[in-house]
Amino acid sequence: MTAEYKEREIQKWVDMADRGEIALPSFQRSYVWERQRIDDYLTALFKDRPTGVFLVLATSGEPMFISRTLRGVDVGADSEVSELILDGQQRLTSLWQALRQKSAFEFYVRVRSLSAGDLSVVGVESWSKNSPRVAQLTEAKNAFQQNLVPITLLYESEEGQDERLWEWCEEVCDSRSPDSRRLHSEISKKLGVTLLNKRKLQYCILPPHTKPRVAIDIFVETNKSSAAIKMFDIVVALAKGKHEEELRDRIKEYYDNSPHARHYCDAEEERMIPEVGEWFLKIACLKAVDERCPNGLAPKQSNYQDALEIVFNSGAAEGARRLKSLEKGLDFALEFVARMGASTKRILPAWPVVWVIAALHEQFETIKRPDREGSARSFLASYAWSAFLTDRYEAQANDRLFEDLKGLRQCLGTINHRGDYDPEDLPRIFERSQYPLPTATNLEDPITWIGSRSRIGRALAVVVMSESPSDWVTDEKLDHSNVRSLEQTGKLQRHHIFPKGFLKGYVSNDEINHALNGVLLRESTNRWFSNKDPVDYLQTIVRNRKDLKEALLRKRVETHMVPYDDLISTGSVKSRFRRFIVSRAKLIASKLEQLAGS
Repeated sequence: MTAEYKEREIQKWVDMADRGEIALPSFQRSYVWERQRIDDYLTALFKDRPTGVFLVLATSGEPMFISRTLRGVDVGADSEVSELILDGQQRLTSLWQALRQKSAFEFYVRVRSLSAGDLSVVGVESWSKNSPRVAQLTEAKNAFQQNLVPITLLYESEEGQDERLWEWCEEVCDSRSPDSRRLHSEISKKLGVTLLNKRKLQYCILPPHTKPRVAIDIFVETNKSSAAIKMFDIVVALAKGKHEEELRDRIKEYYDNSPHARHYCDAEEERMIPEVGEWFLKIACLKAVDERCPNGLAPKQSNYQDALEIVFNSGAAEGARRLKSLEKGLDFALEFVARMGASTKRILPAWPVVWVIAALHEQFETIKRPDREGSARSFLASYAWSAFLTDRYEAQANDRLFEDLKGLRQCLGTINHRGDYDPEDLPRIFERSQYPLPTATNLEDPITWIGSRSRIGRALAVVVMSESPSDWVTDEKLDHSNVRSLEQTGKLQRHHIFPKGFLKGYVSNDEINHALNGVLLRESTNRWFSNKDPVDYLQTIVRNRKDLKEALLRKRVETHMVPYDDLISTGSVKSRFRRFIVSRAKLIASKLEQLAGS
C-alpha cells in the first residue's frame, strides 16, 4: 500500500461534495464543530495559513464501507462515491456548509477597508441567521460600510460564478457603474479566486486496494480527536455492508422501543448506536454457541467479528431470531438491575452484570415453575450483588465473567431440574475467601460516592435504592420508576447528609465526600439542608411541614439506612460525624451480607 500526497482546489472539493463523490465512512463520529471553531478555520483559509492535511481513502466500484454524505448534502440515488474522508470531516463539512448556505450561521470576511480598496483579511466572523445583526447586514451597503463581505458571494463553482456578487456590488455603488465593476473585480480576484476558489488544500490519499483493517487502523492512529469511535464502529465497518446497515437500523429500532435502554446510554444517535451496539456484541459473544464454540466466546474485542458472523451467517430466519434474542436479553437484564436499584447509568456500578444476565435470559425463560423461577431470580440477584460489591471483575474481566457464565448456566439448569443448585457448581465469584464482600471496617474508609467511577460508591447507592426509600420531605417512593423520571428531569440529586459547609475545616474533603455521607433525594429537598447542622435542618423540616411529625421524619430518613440518632447526637462535629459513619457502615454491611449471601 502506497499513499500519495496531492493538492486540490477548494472549488473542486466543494463541487465533489455537492455531487456526493466525497462521502464519510459510517464509523466516523458526527459533525460537532461549534461556531468559533468554524470561524477560526475559515480565518486560517482566508489568511492563507496552513490548515492541515485531509486523509482520504479512494474507492473503486462499491465502497468497502457503508458511507454517508457530508451533513446537509442531498444527492440522488445514482451518485457514485469515489473518496471517503477518514480525517478532515469537521473541516470539510464546515467549509461546504459555509459556502453552500447550509449552516445555521452567516459567515463574513472582514477586510481592512473596502472603500479604500485595502482587501487585507482581518478575519472571518459569523452570526446566527436569525439575529438582528444578519438582518442588518443583508443590506449590501451596511455590510460594505463595516468592511464585511458575505462568504457565500465569493464561491464560484466549476459551472461558473453566479450573479450574486455582481448584484451586491451594484447595490453598494447604486448602479452598474465603473465603480461597481472595479469593486467586483477586486473582491472576486483578491478574495474569491486567490484565497478561496483556487486555494489548494493538501490531502493524503490511500489507494482503493487498501485493506479495510489497515484503513481503520490508520484512521484511529491519525484522527486522535475521534474519541467517540467505539469498537462497534470498527467491527461493523469490517463486516459485510448489509450487516452494518441491518444492525444499525435494528439498534435504532430497539432503542426507540425499549422502555429501559434510554436510561443507560446517550440519547444522541451517533453516540447511542455504537454504545448499544457494543453491548449487543458482548452479549452475542456470550451467546455465540455453535460447532466452533460450543460454550460461547469470551466478550473480548478480538471475538466480536466471529460473534457477529455467527449471528448473520446462520440463515435469515435464525439470524433474525438471534437478533431478537439479543434485544430481549438486554431488556431483561436492564430491567433486572433496575429493580435491584441500579435504575440509571449514573447509579449502575458495573456493566459485566448486564451482559451476563442478558446472555442467560433464554435459559431463564425455560424455567416454568413459579417457585423455581423465584429461586433462579434470587440466585441471579446474589450473583449481581457479588459482581457489584467484589473486585472479581476489576482485572481480566472478560475472561472471568465468561468463566463465571459457565457456572451460572450449570446452576440455573439444576434449579430448573430440581429447585436448587449444587454448591460445587457455583462460579468463583461466590468464593468469599477470594472475593470477600466489604466489611463494616472496609466501608469506614473514605469511598468516593456516585458521580465518580467508584464502583463501590455506586454499589452502596444501589444497596440503599434497592429498598425503594422515601424522600425525606415529600415522602415520594424512590423506586426505579420514580428515580428514572426524576433523573430525566434533573430533579434527583445526591446530597451530603452532614452538609459540606457544616463539615468544612473539621474533616478532610475525602471524608466529606464519603459515599456513606451521600444520599439521593429530590432536588427541592436540598433547600432544607443548606449548610446547617443536621439537628437544625431536621428541626426546620418538622417545624415548617405541619403534617410531618418527627417520628414520621425519622422513618423516612431510616429508609435510606441512615442512623437517625447519630444525626441528632451531641458532641464535637468531628466525633458526631465519625459516629455516624461507623453506624451507617454497620447498617449497610449487614445489608450486603443479606443481599449477596455469605
